[in-house]
Amino acid sequence: RAAKLVNRDAAPLLWYYCFPNLVKTLLVRDDAVEDLAGATHGIGDPAENKEGYLSLNKQTISTWGNLKDGRDRYQVFPNLCQKLGSSLATGENRISIKSLLRQVLGIHRAFMKAFEEDSHFLKLREPQFMEKCAPRGKGGKLWLRFFLLKEDFNTTVTFDHLSKELKPVFSAVTPGKLGKKLGGHCFESTHRSFNRWSADELPELQDEIRSKIRTLILPRGYLYYVMFERENTFPQAVVIYALMFYLGSIVRYRPYDFDKLVTKKYRWVIDEFLQVAPKQFVILMLNELTQSGISYFES
Repeated sequence: RAAKLVNRDAAPLLWYYCFPNLVKTLLVRDDAVEDLAGATHGIGDPAENKEGYLSLNKQTISTWGNLKDGRDRYQVFPNLCQKLGSSLATGENRISIKSLLRQVLGIHRAFMKAFEEDSHFLKLREPQFMEKCAPRGKGGKLWLRFFLLKEDFNTTVTFDHLSKELKPVFSAVTPGKLGKKLGGHCFESTHRSFNRWSADELPELQDEIRSKIRTLILPRGYLYYVMFERENTFPQAVVIYALMFYLGSIVRYRPYDFDKLVTKKYRWVIDEFLQVAPKQFVILMLNELTQSGISYFES
């Protein structure tokens, strides 16, 4: 409530300090509460960032891939990455702020305008879990099928580039009648076998495909996308968490730089992020905690 009520110049720091508490609620399900009680952030704002806060192009966040630091203290950010299926490399990692901004689905239009880039996201059309049963009820196969419209591809996201990016989780197959009608390419996940009920295998399939699917949560429901990104890719919750830490760090330690930053061409991107990202993060984390798809909420 405090973060929602204050002005933009203070909101990032308040939002960020809400985020670790929600993340710890997820982490404490499997990790010792004693470790979390003495946890460190596990993410930092490198000293050299102060030379270029107004550009964003050279900005990074730093994090060590180790789950505990050199003093054996639990590190929240690396553990969150591991929990969401995107473990960091051991040692120091530098992650580009620009690449993180590009991965936030809810602000992608603003990002393209500010940085003059093509879209890196393609919307899934007609996504559907498919089932093929064996004779006499002896199990069968389960997979996800979706289409990508040819008109959505661009010079950045070509069919060949994206096909390589999606493998081995998804493979391009013959479009068939529906694909020709839509004017799209057809992709299918690996076909998973089940012995009796397809629903028994569904959680395993969902775990397998989640690294390639991005979710945008709207009042009317969910939209799903795939993304092409040459740099490191992370789950939406991890990206939002890291960016809010970065903005909160500027607000806390160099507030005059934050004021200058938001008066330049990045203002639309940052305003959009502060408006959209917090609610997306909360719902994504609640979905992780409950292992379900909670619908959008207003309060």
